[in-house]
Amino acid sequence: MRMGRSLTNYVINQAVYGVGKSLVKEIFKNNTERHLPAVKDNDSPINNLIKFERPEVYFDRDIGGLRDAKEELKKHLIYPRTKQDLYLLFEKQLGNILLIGPPGCGKTLLTKAAANECGLLFISPHMGDIVKRYLGEREKAVQFIFEYCRSLYEPSLLFFDEMHQFTLRNGPPYIQRINDELQMQIDGNDSRKGYPIVVGSSRKPWLVDPAMRRPGRFKTISVSPPNLYERKQILRIKLNNLFYKSMIECDYENLLTDLAERTPNFSGDDLTSLVEDAKDIPIYEARRVLKKEDFDKVLKIKRSSIISWFSEAIRACRRYDEKDLLEEIMKFSPRQT
Repeated sequence: MRMGRSLTNYVINQAVYGVGKSLVKEIFKNNTERHLPAVKDNDSPINNLIKFERPEVYFDRDIGGLRDAKEELKKHLIYPRTKQDLYLLFEKQLGNILLIGPPGCGKTLLTKAAANECGLLFISPHMGDIVKRYLGEREKAVQFIFEYCRSLYEPSLLFFDEMHQFTLRNGPPYIQRINDELQMQIDGNDSRKGYPIVVGSSRKPWLVDPAMRRPGRFKTISVSPPNLYERKQILRIKLNNLFYKSMIECDYENLLTDLAERTPNFSGDDLTSLVEDAKDIPIYEARRVLKKEDFDKVLKIKRSSIISWFSEAIRACRRYDEKDLLEEIMKFSPRQT
């Protein structure tokens, strides 16, 4: 397989500007094979920019609840790939997606599941390392990430976590340059030609530059905390293996219902932490099975981690006059269900 002349010229330019010969060799090597471009050498420069993954995560098996977010992702990301003829008939294209919501509610997990369900290579840039680079190198690194993804022989999903950190509204000059380069690269994408689909996530969407959030660039999807039924689903996913191993000594269904009712406003991560802390008790006390009393002990001291997030979100949206965003956040404000 041959590489395009434009990509070849780009690689040469990157070598000239100091990205590194080893990185250039890695690009040429990876563009000769149609498989995951994983880098075995942990010291390779490409590992400082990009993480490759083929996540084995599924909507129904691994993610409890989040029905609305799943449906939106299917509508805007999965169906355009699995039902291409129908979407082309109506001239609908794959678009970029911005997931917003409280921390620990499954934004990253949803993105991995969506990439897996529609056969996309999951690529996550190390933006923290990019932001730390010297003047001028940050923008080149962002440009390189997009060019590298476009050079692959399979469609990819480019996931930017915590987008507010490098697309900050009214941020310092170096952040503005990263933001401008990122917007230019996103606008230069053409998903019909297999260019990377961009998915971002943010727990502080009010800090993201409004120009980045505009409808032409991103479709915003809210990821809300789980309700009573969804919390029971999440707990079932976390505890099923122990139940099948006969490591839980109580009425399983009653346990799930009781825990779900006693954990209003808990995020998915809060529920995971609850289960893990409860497991620690029989492990450290003695070798025995898990009991309902273990969960009772943990719930005496464990609280929801997202209540403070709602207070901050409401204040910030009012301060920045983000009426639409405030209305969206109020839909899943703290509740007792």
